Amino acid sequence: MNNIEKGAFLRLFNRNGYVLNFSTNDFNSFTLESVGVPLCQKYGLSKGASLTAYCSEASETEIIKLIVP
Repeated sequence: MNNIEKGAFLRLFNRNGYVLNFSTNDFNSFTLESVGVPLCQKYGLSKGASLTAYCSEASETEIIKLIVP
């Protein structure tokens, strides 16, 4: 996954800190189930900022796990 693809993914799912229709608890549950890490809890940031931080350091395989259930 190149930087253009990551950027498109983040623009699609991260809307000014909101990620889809997730509450923070639901987002943490989803990411824990998907990639084994509750992102907001790990990073201590908003959903959008946590997703961006994760995507900047995660492998392509891990990022894809968020997109494809």
